[in-house]
Amino acid sequence: MKTRLLIRMATAVSVGALGAAALSSPVSADKAGPGGTAGPGNLEARAEIRVSGHVKGGRSGTTTVSAPAICWWEKSDVSGDSIESIALIFQVMFGINLDQKALDQLKKDEEAGKTFEWYQRKTSPTASPAQLEAAGCNDFSGPYRGLFIGLLLRPFEPGNPPEPIPDPEEMADVAMENIDLEGPELNWNPKADSLGGGTLVNLPTWFWVTNPEPAVGDAGGERRVTATADAGGQQMTVTVTAKASKLQIASPAGAASCSIAQARTVYASGTPQSSACTLTFQRASTAYEGGFPVRATVAWTASWRGTGPGVPAGEQQLDGVVMDSTTNVPVRESQALVKGAS
Repeated sequence: MKTRLLIRMATAVSVGALGAAALSSPVSADKAGPGGTAGPGNLEARAEIRVSGHVKGGRSGTTTVSAPAICWWEKSDVSGDSIESIALIFQVMFGINLDQKALDQLKKDEEAGKTFEWYQRKTSPTASPAQLEAAGCNDFSGPYRGLFIGLLLRPFEPGNPPEPIPDPEEMADVAMENIDLEGPELNWNPKADSLGGGTLVNLPTWFWVTNPEPAVGDAGGERRVTATADAGGQQMTVTVTAKASKLQIASPAGAASCSIAQARTVYASGTPQSSACTLTFQRASTAYEGGFPVRATVAWTASWRGTGPGVPAGEQQLDGVVMDSTTNVPVRESQALVKGAS
């Protein structure tokens, strides 16, 4: 009976404060702590991350973007007195004790002129308890370490809660979105001016990409972007590697599959044809105004590795992407070249 009465008393005193803690200070249009903006209904915030490496748009150095956060802090309206009331509910119902020593110290600091504010922890609705624990969302350090209520409310200096902690998988997705990949742009030889930049039927035509790095990667066919975030006093780093497969060339009159090395080999007199990407057209393009539409395609696979709180060990897979482009290549019968010369 005594316990039930205590619960009822605690509930009567604290339910308003607990509701305020859950609902106070909506920030859906403002900040959810430095570097993070909250989304509609306070269900999402974004964490600031830095990306570097082969970043799209030709950007060099480090570029700042954002990724969805797994946890962040929003200002609450509860007071020290409310905290004691709320703590009583958690103590009676859940066996969670408030660190009275820490609370007393906080009150002394407040009387001495120091200021603090209470913040409520928010989390991504898709995050599991294990993910929150691994990412450090349950950690708290500082002079009032014991002052938290069921991992919901904690005191920080005014306007200075910890940076939102990004989800490492989301960091990898953002890094992949920012990696510099382009559709392969083609040039070819022969490319006779007398044929409008065309080539000839039944003659091996040498193709290569004119934008090799973003189209097929380096000599090993790879592109990399690293995303870094400083959150909760710790650093998280995620590196995404995209790897190109073969260059596929397709037209209505023939197709070819070429290695990365072949795709990167520019035509030069004396270069062995075996090192080239060649396609032999089987017929003329007379039925196609402007020439055959030649489609160049490269499929990329992607994976990532990282370090820091909440980052899984080992290589993780990402969805790949396919990049392509189409250019028109006129193809003429060899007689056309002879007639043009005569």
